Amino acid sequence: MQYQYGIVAFFDILGFGSLIKNNEKTLGEVATLLSILKTKSNTENVLPTRSDVDGIAFSDSFVRVVMQGDAPDLQILAMSEFCHLENMQRLIIREFGLLVRGAITIGEFFIEDNIVFGPALVRAVGLEKHCAKRIPDTNGMPVILLDHNIDILTKITNKKDVPQTLKEASQFTREGNPVSILNYCKIMSLGLGVGNFDDGKKRTINFLTKQRNVILTAIERFTGNLNVLDKYKWLACYHNREIHKLKSCLHFQPEYNELCEQLVTEDDIPGVNDIEFYFQTWN
Repeated sequence: MQYQYGIVAFFDILGFGSLIKNNEKTLGEVATLLSILKTKSNTENVLPTRSDVDGIAFSDSFVRVVMQGDAPDLQILAMSEFCHLENMQRLIIREFGLLVRGAITIGEFFIEDNIVFGPALVRAVGLEKHCAKRIPDTNGMPVILLDHNIDILTKITNKKDVPQTLKEASQFTREGNPVSILNYCKIMSLGLGVGNFDDGKKRTINFLTKQRNVILTAIERFTGNLNVLDKYKWLACYHNREIHKLKSCLHFQPEYNELCEQLVTEDDIPGVNDIEFYFQTWN
């Protein structure tokens, strides 16, 4: 018995307990959601990693591990996992209208027969709980934090194209301070994992339309629940931020006016001052 080395992700699906309690989805739909935990990244044809994947779900918390195995390149392994988790976040938002908060790290872990433990898991759980306590750089928002040991992969410059795309997929700033989170909309718009911009563009336009509908539905549903409402306000800010950033992408310029129709406006959501604050401070 010995530790393995690789990527560990720990996350909570916010509102998942309520979804189960109120029978808001069928057993089959819930099983589909949970199955993605153990699914190998669908980017093997674009980002071959030769790695094994496993996952465990308990209550509303989830652990996903990717063993380094025979994959010598942690950059490629991280990029592949970013693409998979991006797909997971989109699925959870699109099909369930729920949000994810968690953390990703690299390190040692043991997983076998639905038992998982190790230093990397302790670290990932600690980061997620730290985020949940509304640390200044995240405000408790529904984000997946990147630990410094995986974020540092975005700074390595010895491989063509990989570092820049990793950086674009993770780098945020808030009030001038770097905060590394999984930027799922950016990964999607770059077409990473599917191999081309055209597929990425189509997925982006379709998803942003759906995400706007999810935001507006949640704003109406949770008007009296300020804690939950605040998270969907943040999502609205993030949603608008990513649409505005696509203006500088030549590939999206023909569809930019169409995308602007999917912005969440001041008429759609209460507490405009809060939205403006988040929009100004998350860049």
